[in-house]
Amino acid sequence: MRPGIENGFARSCYAAPDRIVVATALTDLEYLVPEAIAHAEAARAELVFAHAIVPGEPQAAATYYNPLKADRDARLTLEVLSRHVRARNITCSVAVRHGTAVDVVEELLRDKASGRLMIGTQASAEGKTNGMGRTATQLLLQTPIPVCALPSRNMQAANAKGGAQKLQGKDKPRTILYPVGEQGPHPEGVRYALDLAQYFRSELILLQISKGDHVTTASQSVSCSAGLWPSMRRITQSDGSVAALLDAARETGTSMLLVEAPPSLAGGDTIPATVTELVAQAPCPVLTFPVLPMDHRHPDLRVLPGFHYSALAASSVGVQ
Repeated sequence: MRPGIENGFARSCYAAPDRIVVATALTDLEYLVPEAIAHAEAARAELVFAHAIVPGEPQAAATYYNPLKADRDARLTLEVLSRHVRARNITCSVAVRHGTAVDVVEELLRDKASGRLMIGTQASAEGKTNGMGRTATQLLLQTPIPVCALPSRNMQAANAKGGAQKLQGKDKPRTILYPVGEQGPHPEGVRYALDLAQYFRSELILLQISKGDHVTTASQSVSCSAGLWPSMRRITQSDGSVAALLDAARETGTSMLLVEAPPSLAGGDTIPATVTELVAQAPCPVLTFPVLPMDHRHPDLRVLPGFHYSALAASSVGVQ
């Protein structure tokens, strides 16, 4: 198979992965499960619910900690959940392992090739870093495949509806907002975004952060020469701060943010937002697309080629 075809196939596998890993602390299932079901149904993917039992760290509410019972209780909880998920014609499995969450997820990704990791931004017992849980921050910044981070405020809404709601899948995102810097999106990133919008059947909005004298207020339709693409339009603004990006998300009715990791938001008139800031404050799921070199900390994991961001690569994107 020619390299170009192989790369295109790998890219499509990330947009519609065969396997999605859901890292859970068990206290976040109420808002993780509905989103995971929606992603699995859109991609016809297998779900793997993964839980890490950290040695020497008992649950905060426990007066007595038995690691064997913790293992048993976690497996029981996830096996019952998995049975109900399989009843929706979704392939589902469970992985409960001992170690730190980061090590457990990395080991699982090595054992089973996966195209997406889903996490909650906080678990009730975790320390916070920039409004995010410590473990969520590590997973977000170190995982070399797309990571979908769900806001912890979804937990409160799910709890208000009651536990019976947790197995009902959410609606697919209708609008995906993709903020990029002045030089435009990474070429692999925009193709991934278009494939993602196709599988979710969503509108894709490319938000370009440019200096003030290059800003146009009207939205523009984007035409692509690569065939029939989903609906896509481009808007521009000069402010790349978290507050401005969240305002743009609210104005466009965004139901998912797609962000390059690390983001390419430099070039505007303000200090650009970081991935952790966006995820910590976003009212909707944030899906990161790793723009990494092949050997970035995970040489054995399956990472798409050509992820190293550069101005030359960004200027060659095939959208006009």
